[in-house]
Amino acid sequence: PPDLSPPPPQLRSMSAERKIREVIGRATATCQPQLLLEAYKGMGQLVAPSAHSEPNRQPHNPSPELSVLIAEAALELSAPERTEDEAVAFRPQMQELADRCITRFLGAVKPPKNQALSRAFLAQATLLARSAAGRKGEGLVDQTLKALDLVLKALEIATGDARYGFLVYNASVVYWRTSRALQRKGCYKHLLPSMPTMAEAVKALGDEDAEWKAKFWVALARVYDDCEEADNALKYLNDAFDATEDDECKTEIVRLMVHADRNRGGAAGDKRAADEMLKQQVAVQKVRTGITPDDAGGKGPNAEDALNGVLEALVPEEGDEPEAPALKLVGEVTRVAMLKGLAEVAKKGCEALRKCKDAPLAAVVLADCTHAELNVLQLGDEADKYTERMVNTRLAALDRLDKALISAARADDPSVVHEVCCLAWNLALPVMQPNIRRKAKRVLQSCAKALEDIFSPMHSLRAHLHLEVARCDVADDLYAAASSQVNKALALDYQVDPESIVEYRRPLDKHLNPLQKKLSMKMSLYAAPERPEDKAMLVVEQAREAKEASLRATLLERAVGMLLKVGPAADRPVEEIQTPELKEEVDPVFLERGVRKERAMLWADICLIAWRSQLSKVTRQAAEVAIADEWDPVSDRDLVIQQAQVLFANAEARYLDLRKKGSEPGKPLPEVKAGNQQQQQAVEHLVSERGRVLSGF
Repeated sequence: PPDLSPPPPQLRSMSAERKIREVIGRATATCQPQLLLEAYKGMGQLVAPSAHSEPNRQPHNPSPELSVLIAEAALELSAPERTEDEAVAFRPQMQELADRCITRFLGAVKPPKNQALSRAFLAQATLLARSAAGRKGEGLVDQTLKALDLVLKALEIATGDARYGFLVYNASVVYWRTSRALQRKGCYKHLLPSMPTMAEAVKALGDEDAEWKAKFWVALARVYDDCEEADNALKYLNDAFDATEDDECKTEIVRLMVHADRNRGGAAGDKRAADEMLKQQVAVQKVRTGITPDDAGGKGPNAEDALNGVLEALVPEEGDEPEAPALKLVGEVTRVAMLKGLAEVAKKGCEALRKCKDAPLAAVVLADCTHAELNVLQLGDEADKYTERMVNTRLAALDRLDKALISAARADDPSVVHEVCCLAWNLALPVMQPNIRRKAKRVLQSCAKALEDIFSPMHSLRAHLHLEVARCDVADDLYAAASSQVNKALALDYQVDPESIVEYRRPLDKHLNPLQKKLSMKMSLYAAPERPEDKAMLVVEQAREAKEASLRATLLERAVGMLLKVGPAADRPVEEIQTPELKEEVDPVFLERGVRKERAMLWADICLIAWRSQLSKVTRQAAEVAIADEWDPVSDRDLVIQQAQVLFANAEARYLDLRKKGSEPGKPLPEVKAGNQQQQQAVEHLVSERGRVLSGF
């Protein structure tokens, strides 16, 4: 007869663990985070059975790998790219669950160096990398480097056993995702200690991963190039060229060889340019890098000769239409020609593309960029003068670029998207004036969105775009949209040239932070500001937007009353000071000087708003306080400009007051009777007012 006795406790525990593994697989396959939480609860009951679990169940230590499996599943379900409703709703819990499981596994008594430990390190690195999102400067660098150290720990285990070859590939993927935040100009140097180790390890991957190996080695070559180690860069570029079979990848590698070998004339690229197409790519890259001089002085080909030679080779006058890669290179030639000031060469390239019926999207977009820039250049000396023709021409060019950007996104070519956005920003700069900025809003908004979609490393440009779009949104009373743009700009880790730093390492923050503060107060229905300066600022903003003159006058007088009641400027209380994120000193806005500057700018705003409303008394009263202190024209440039505007407004207000009395400058002074002290004082006051008018102008 069959044995109907219950299985031994050990077998029952193994069966329970198998069920937990099945639940983990089902949770990830069907995107059900609740199932993963149940699996974690089940694992806990294996270790410490509860009173409600099976009777007589004995505590059992499940496989240590079980915690790692749950952590990996939690990380997969909480990945930022997962957009399912369940994944988004449970994302914080999944992140916390992954952290708890990894801590539990690594907290065990010296876990053995096996694949479970390696995978735990990779999971922990992924968690650290995600926590670095939103950090800036040294905070971002420190957190990312800690994550990369964990990847190298996992790699050390993976390379120590031939059975763990698959973990080398996994480690390279985690390394790539983690290091993406630092794969940009100015940050490459931080990857130099760790990336070569990872690059050497991926050499052991099979031929099926050849393209991945080439991509990784190209990234390392960029790191070496940024650190001015040309020989090491060329070594890995040669390895990448031999590994890949993709034509686009070969083109990228050869052009990077030319750039890395720029101090030796780009000879490394010449050696690898075996076919005619690669030779033309090398010629264009030499012009772009500056190896081919703009003016050779008759001692060899110059940039114009080189670009004309490329056009003649790629687009012959007779014969079949060139293939897509050749036409895209023609489009790039037009952009390089404009960069070098060779308008005729650019026109020639555009004309060649116009004759082609099946030009690829990337080539068409680059030609559109060149056409837009040529139209602006036709203005000649008028290109930078504020005339109606200049404004209309630039706005028409921006509209063309806005349409081109749609095609650039469809072309799926980040370099083309960058080209359109950079040109759009440069053409839009002269129309970034308060009265016409809104006409350029659409293209600026499109550029900001396009760069965000491709996770562009051009953080400085993106921050500028977000700021200008936010200003346009504020002008349209779209406060929520403006707040979103400001927050996106503040989240970017943009960097500037250290030599250009005056007061802030992130100079745009001095515009973004006050704007964020204003928007938060405007959108807050219940939380009233506590500081008198904040209350006054809110009233000034209400006055700025008021439609009725009487209401505007009342609000400005209220703001004046608030500011007159404040005491002497002093450092802000400690609890109000934000902790610096970049290991900098305390933000100057929280110190006594910053408070004085804040008040001076408020007085200047009151003065200028009052003058536009023809409120002479308030204008003169606010002007006296706004110009009382002198400020540094470099570090306080915005305030100094405001003070100049205040001086002009104050002078105009006093001039019109004198004109109403018929006593403006140029008119004779009234006669003074001998001994009439009152008339004498009136004349002295009149002379003083005239002097202040003239000095103000």
